[in-house]
Amino acid sequence: MMFAADIQWPQTMTTVAGLVGLLTIGVLGLTFWSLCKKLFGLTPPMGEEMDKRDKKLRQMIFASETNLKAAIDRAEKRTDRLEDLYREMEQDRARKWSVLQNQLHDLDKKIAIVIDQLSRKDQNP
Repeated sequence: MMFAADIQWPQTMTTVAGLVGLLTIGVLGLTFWSLCKKLFGLTPPMGEEMDKRDKKLRQMIFASETNLKAAIDRAEKRTDRLEDLYREMEQDRARKWSVLQNQLHDLDKKIAIVIDQLSRKDQNP
């Protein structure tokens, strides 16, 4: 406890307060310097930054638009191809149906002839 009695507390407190004050002034000075550097430093003007962003966005929009147009063209070609295929199938179905109808009509005539011949044989025994 002898050690504590030898220290001059008022002078020590003044010295510590001065050191804390100097440290605070140093931190404030560095903070002010950093803010000034950000404010007045070599940063591009706002207009140039906006032009860069605008150009980048326009490129993205153009790329998206090009991709969408290509997708639409592919879809239209596929739709046209399917429509052509459908028309061909309809024509083929109609042609086959008419051939089948003709074959059935011919078969009907032949059956009528056979029935007529059989009925004549039955009448003339």
